[in-house]
Amino acid sequence: MNQDDLDNPREYIIPLIGERATQLFSQAVSGTDIGSPQLTEVEQLLVDWGRILGGAPGEVDHSRVEASFNPQLREALVELAARLTRPSSQL
Repeated sequence: MNQDDLDNPREYIIPLIGERATQLFSQAVSGTDIGSPQLTEVEQLLVDWGRILGGAPGEVDHSRVEASFNPQLREALVELAARLTRPSSQL
């Protein structure tokens, strides 16, 4: 992952986990109700982790996050979460 990937983490993430999983993660981070879709195990992990990164109370098994996503993808997901939670005045 290079600086361009961090400049647009969503574009880096989508080819790796797909549009749907990226959208679910983004909605979870921003606190948007995702409804009750059928989620894969990976999507559920992304939603749970996204909610926590967005500031919601809860826990996630970090060993599962580390086992499921490589370090570069985790970094990009954290960067995307930071951008989604950063006040617009800081963008």
